[in-house]
Amino acid sequence: MLKFAVVDHDMRRKADVVMQFSDIGHSCAPYDNVEEFADSGRHYDLLLLAERADGAFRDDLESLRSTVHGQKTIVYSTDPHYANACEALRLGALDLRAWPFDLTEIEAWWHRNAETFLPVNRLRLRTREARDRLAALTSRERDILHAIADGKSNKMIAAGLGVSHRTIEAHRLRLLKKIEVTNSSDAVRISIESRLFDPA
Repeated sequence: MLKFAVVDHDMRRKADVVMQFSDIGHSCAPYDNVEEFADSGRHYDLLLLAERADGAFRDDLESLRSTVHGQKTIVYSTDPHYANACEALRLGALDLRAWPFDLTEIEAWWHRNAETFLPVNRLRLRTREARDRLAALTSRERDILHAIADGKSNKMIAAGLGVSHRTIEAHRLRLLKKIEVTNSSDAVRISIESRLFDPA
């Protein structure tokens, strides 16, 4: 059985979503806001996220990206706009739907597309984890790591930065320790993964 959740500030609409899921034989966990959902520590097959009365959904999607990695989400709105749909997709939503909608259509859509979501979500998660690791680096260390990943030698990097190759070697050792890897190959992999998925 699929596990669904809904985040909606409107109590009546949220109850309607939960009831519709119940009518087609699925449970749907209701949450008042994204913080409550994230604090639950649960992961669902699909989260339905209502656009708030003030028209906002960006903050909610940003919060989901930073706290609940890889959660598959559909945003719904009583008045969806093309620009909002583009923004929602850029921020990681799978779709923007107009409310009211038929949940049997959502279920069918899920079954048609579930397999295609898996690689994208794995890629998003690996990119996020890599970026979290690189956050510990200074901008100079990050530049050196990306240069190494681009195939540049220590001497080439040193010449470009106007420093000695020994300075580059010292930076390399420090950055390996900071991102908790033991060799340059793993550091290069993390550098590449950090740049793989950019929703923008």
